[in-house]
Amino acid sequence: TMVLLSGVMAFALNWSNFQASKDTSPLTVSVAAVAKQALTIGLAFIFFAGPFSTANAAGALLAVLGTGAYQY
Repeated sequence: TMVLLSGVMAFALNWSNFQASKDTSPLTVSVAAVAKQALTIGLAFIFFAGPFSTANAAGALLAVLGTGAYQY
């Protein structure tokens, strides 16, 4: 049942991504993906309180800024 649920969730994610691309633009979807990635990293840091070194922060910031610069 867990595999079936994972498959259904993956299908729903792909379908919603396709709908968002169809209704807006691929650029908008990419920007939303970057925002989701930044939110995921921030929430993981808050909830799991794992070691987050300066190198981790610099890497996450570089990834978000680089993707944002690419979108611009």
